[in-house]
Amino acid sequence: MNSIFLFDHNTSVIDEVHFNLWLVGDKKFLDIGLKLNANQQVELYLPWKTQNINDLYSKVSSPAILNAIFNEHLSVTANTNNNYVTIVRGGTDLDIVPANLIITPLEIHNHEFTKIEISAKYQTPNASYVRLRINWIPNGIFCNTHTGKDSFINPYREVTEVIDFRVNEMRVLPAAVFAPGGVHAPAITKLHFFLLKSYKEHILLASPDYLRCRELEDEAWDAYLDNANDKDDVVLAYHWTKSLSLGNHFAVLATFGMKKTSWLIVFIYAVVLILINISSSYIYGKLTESGQDSHIQLQKDSLSGVGEKGHK
Repeated sequence: MNSIFLFDHNTSVIDEVHFNLWLVGDKKFLDIGLKLNANQQVELYLPWKTQNINDLYSKVSSPAILNAIFNEHLSVTANTNNNYVTIVRGGTDLDIVPANLIITPLEIHNHEFTKIEISAKYQTPNASYVRLRINWIPNGIFCNTHTGKDSFINPYREVTEVIDFRVNEMRVLPAAVFAPGGVHAPAITKLHFFLLKSYKEHILLASPDYLRCRELEDEAWDAYLDNANDKDDVVLAYHWTKSLSLGNHFAVLATFGMKKTSWLIVFIYAVVLILINISSSYIYGKLTESGQDSHIQLQKDSLSGVGEKGHK
């Protein structure tokens, strides 16, 4: 199951959601940003069990990181109590606040889930924005890797990665399992999905097509990720966006291709070539030695024949 579920039982509208799926080298995690109205609380269901989730306020309260996240130059003002910061975005004030997270691993309809109740930690004068990170994604969730069938003889393996990301695809589970009487997927005014991949992996297919793609080149991203990126491994952000009406879902399918070198096969090839070279040298030596012996024997036979004729 690859669908995330996002609900608000008190209202049928969520203003804005950001999903950032990082699949770059060894990095594999999901960042989620939510724009919340006053006293709004949403429930997020992940299709696996985990407690490895944390609030990102300490990072996103930085003006440089906020500029990188929203991809624009923002006016950033810190609150006097230092509980939140306010940005001006599109002419409207938006408060960046810490998130209040209640995490509950559970089982629903024989499926493992993690329920996260999300709200703003502080009530502020404006709409608020919270951001959290899911630090662990199990294998088989959101992505699967397929290797070419001839990989056992080809030192360059053709690897294809299939990304399947969905939000509120209710057909996979009955709506009643989430709440008595069932629930409806809320309308989402703006849903943004960013897929972060290495430039070394070439996109082969996207359904639907992505809106745009850009390179993450701002140094603020290094601070956001806690470590400096490999300067030779450029990260590309593929961007999809959609407005969802009540009851609708969001889905993206994308495939990426990459050639990887199998050093084990290269080593085996090298050993085989060395053995062939040694065997060839040995056989050539034996054949040469045998040829020389035959030549010497012929000479002896010739000399022997001459001697016999002379004796006669």
